[in-house]
Amino acid sequence: MSAFESRARCVVIGCGIVGNSLVYHLTRLGWTDVVQIDKGPLPNPGGSTGHASNFVFPVDHNKEMTALTAESSRQYREWDLFTECGGIEVARTEERMEELRRRMASAKSWGVEGARLVTPAEIRELVPYIDESILLGGFYCPTVGVVDSLRFGTLCREKAIASGGLSVFANTEVHGFEIEAGRIRAVATSRGTVEAETVVIACGVWSPKVAELAGAHIPLTPLVHQMIDVGPVPRFEKSTKAIEFPIVRDMDVFMYERQDGVGLEIGSYAHRSILHDPEEIPSVEEAALSPTEFPFTQDDFDPQMEHALELMPEIVGDESVGVKYAINGLIALTPDGMPVLGETPEVRGLWSCAAVWVKEGPGVGKSVAEWMVTG
Repeated sequence: MSAFESRARCVVIGCGIVGNSLVYHLTRLGWTDVVQIDKGPLPNPGGSTGHASNFVFPVDHNKEMTALTAESSRQYREWDLFTECGGIEVARTEERMEELRRRMASAKSWGVEGARLVTPAEIRELVPYIDESILLGGFYCPTVGVVDSLRFGTLCREKAIASGGLSVFANTEVHGFEIEAGRIRAVATSRGTVEAETVVIACGVWSPKVAELAGAHIPLTPLVHQMIDVGPVPRFEKSTKAIEFPIVRDMDVFMYERQDGVGLEIGSYAHRSILHDPEEIPSVEEAALSPTEFPFTQDDFDPQMEHALELMPEIVGDESVGVKYAINGLIALTPDGMPVLGETPEVRGLWSCAAVWVKEGPGVGKSVAEWMVTG
């Protein structure tokens, strides 16, 4: 690794999906002397990108988020890191069916092609291990897929380095900032101080903690999302790919299920709110798995397993199928569910690019880079 830089045009803090995308697009647009740092190791520094389920559903009721997701999918596909598998949002209630009709309207309005409403019988044809008798219908989108977010990030850094515009330093922690007349001047790190006219905080659940060092505020909260992986699943034993069946979102009970090789991944947002202060996140050295993978709390997940059993009894009800992996994974939650993007009002030259998920990460990185370069 080269010697630590003492001066940069821009310092990007964070090597997750959005930080990696941002440095690629900044250098693609002509910026040089960009420095990227992360307190964790590479290629997986320990943030939410490392344990994300990595699926992309293209339809949102928000036009801008749909556009960012579409751009992200384009970039993943361009680098052959997108596996299209299709996805279904199912409805157990008439109220959910009405929501899916609204989702269909959004798909048509924002130009997402191929989406359609499906009957319980059609859902069963697409996902043969589902119990369609508890469903009223669903919303099917054939362009749903899974991506390799860590590989994408690695390629972003490699391309930016190859352009001559980026230097990357892992295992480098931010200790503070130098601010003069309300403008960012430098970043103090465990490797030394680097002067910079622009600094971007792109470190997910740590973003509020890092922003506080500069007297700025990024309004997000680290929140637990529970996820387990069960298997091996007999139906998947002969699978030749990581995913061959559509992903299922069961939003009446705030859950999803997706094939993961020979296993079934079950994720839940239905449990009690398990919030954490950024100060509570352990260091890389102290973490048992990674800093954003907390020990699984089984009691919180038990009711969700009952819902999964109702929907997929063939797999979840099979006593030979055990639990391979289970975590309480931290993700960043904002008051309105949207990313926190742009220059902070407290410090000029200090930008936030936080609360960004894998599905919109590359699109956000491109858009914020364009915002920074062209205004």
